[in-house]
Amino acid sequence: MTTIFSLTEGCVDYDGNHALHDVDLTINRGEFVAVLGDNGSGKTTLMRALLTLTPLDHGYLTIDSLPEARFREWNDIAYVPQRLLSAGAVPVSVAEVVATTSISSRTRFQWWSRSRKAAVRTALEQVGLWERRNDRLDTLSGGQQRRVLIASALAKGATVFILDEPTAGVDAENQELIAETFRMIRDQGGTVILVTHELGTFTDLATRVVILDHGRVSYDGPAPGPKRAHDHGVHHSEDLRPSEPPSTLFGTAGGDV
Repeated sequence: MTTIFSLTEGCVDYDGNHALHDVDLTINRGEFVAVLGDNGSGKTTLMRALLTLTPLDHGYLTIDSLPEARFREWNDIAYVPQRLLSAGAVPVSVAEVVATTSISSRTRFQWWSRSRKAAVRTALEQVGLWERRNDRLDTLSGGQQRRVLIASALAKGATVFILDEPTAGVDAENQELIAETFRMIRDQGGTVILVTHELGTFTDLATRVVILDHGRVSYDGPAPGPKRAHDHGVHHSEDLRPSEPPSTLFGTAGGDV
């Protein structure tokens, strides 16, 4: 089995406090790993450390068996962050967002090619937003914007997906749709790392559960893992509140440290 991420004694400190403390974690290609933990347990910090977006204060990381500084195939990894920036006032359509955020150095001169159009359509159909493709992004609810970002990850053609609370603000029907999308990715041999407060619709998809507690791994084993208290009521469904201003779209640092 090929290892995609291997973290040894990973530590990240914020103002002298351990966000991650001596974390050992190996994730292999083809796994569907759910990372659980309460607010502040270090879930987002761990994902950003794996992506080298947050530097380690101590420890060693390899990506695809290479030291992190030597890894170059970032187009193979798609990240859907938890915290997103405001959609802003730029009049951009849903389809344009998905097309442009999936452009890489190898495809930048193929802005709206036939293959890119097909990839955008397939991705938007998978998240149930093809009918909204020509709508301005800022007319969508926060939950719908989150699904646009998931579509961008799908259109990228990656085989490794890191998703930080992908169903936050998404209603039950569309949570099921998103779960089916990632069931397909898993069945096709893709790798999924899902950060969540509770498994919910992903219960029968996860092959492994990692639980973080105050920056340490308290459990790493088969799903569904030990019974634990989940943080209920943290996220509302933005899909059910279309009158509210869209909360977010593109990734920043921050989140659940």
